[in-house]
Amino acid sequence: MASTSTAWADSDVSVEVSIDGPRRAVGVRAYTRLLDQVLLSLEEVDRVALPGRVARLEWAVEDLSFKGGLKAVIAPRKVPRLRPFGTVSTPALSLVSGIKNLHATPEIPQFFSPGIVERVEQIGRPVGDNGIERVEIRPLSHGSVSAVVDFETVSNARQAINVSRRSWGSIQGQLDVIKANTRSGPRAQVLIEGTRRAITVRASADQANTLRDAWGKRVLVGGELHRNVLGQAVRLDMTELQVLPERSATSTFDILGISPNWTGDLSTEEFMRQVRSV
Repeated sequence: MASTSTAWADSDVSVEVSIDGPRRAVGVRAYTRLLDQVLLSLEEVDRVALPGRVARLEWAVEDLSFKGGLKAVIAPRKVPRLRPFGTVSTPALSLVSGIKNLHATPEIPQFFSPGIVERVEQIGRPVGDNGIERVEIRPLSHGSVSAVVDFETVSNARQAINVSRRSWGSIQGQLDVIKANTRSGPRAQVLIEGTRRAITVRASADQANTLRDAWGKRVLVGGELHRNVLGQAVRLDMTELQVLPERSATSTFDILGISPNWTGDLSTEEFMRQVRSV
């Protein structure tokens, strides 16, 4: 696929990762692991926000410096020509927004999966060691907008993916990101319709072909559903999977007013807040 190399460091496509601590506070391996977790988070947020066969960005370290703290700029090395321009900033802005949300509350943010939340916890691993108080991540062109990974963020991240209760249930959405070579069996990710979040699906070894055949399709997956303290679905241990027909192209005007009593006694804002907390 043809692609172009562009200097994106002056836009909100790039993120700056700052470690608040002495120059020699972080070992080389710990620092490379931290940057790797940021890189993987950017890639995975992109897949949740823009599922399917979307041309993906390639990332590289644009700059390293020590100005009051250890800083690195991670920027796209290549932006595919087929990538919609308006979506190029999605990974950076969504990652920062999600981490800000985790700093405030133990919930899985929009465009996040439990795996991304776990990566945020990994980013915060150096906090508390050798004088390090926090890790800060921000889009370069948004100087006043930043996300902080500190003790509070790490604690909320752990609570967000910690299973509080279990029940039998089902989830519906697009199946994506299949990982077959895991110790506990194949795993997949379902992008839940209407929530802009992803849930991890764990399957048994004999269900691997079922997952592969359903990749990229709308599915209804049933099994044991694990939820966090806020009631959000964290993962599902699959017992059955059904491929659903694709949605027909219907505009909002086609359905406007079709069910005026759908939200019951709730206002539209209250109803949407309840739906997004699933």
